[in-house]
Amino acid sequence: MKGLKSHVRAFSSRLGKFLGAAVDSETGASAVEYSILVVFIATAIVAIVGILGLQLVPGFQQVVAGL
Repeated sequence: MKGLKSHVRAFSSRLGKFLGAAVDSETGASAVEYSILVVFIATAIVAIVGILGLQLVPGFQQVVAGL
């Protein structure tokens, strides 16, 4: 029984260290921040291409007509 208690105590200690490191880790927070940044950049690209794309269509149509 004494061996079991020492194993449980060692496991508990390792688990506590692991969970403490996971709580202190900021990798999840930075991943969320980068994801939000990517969403904003993608939204800006889609908006700019949508606006400029409509203005460029007549120019391309003139080039195609000239060929």
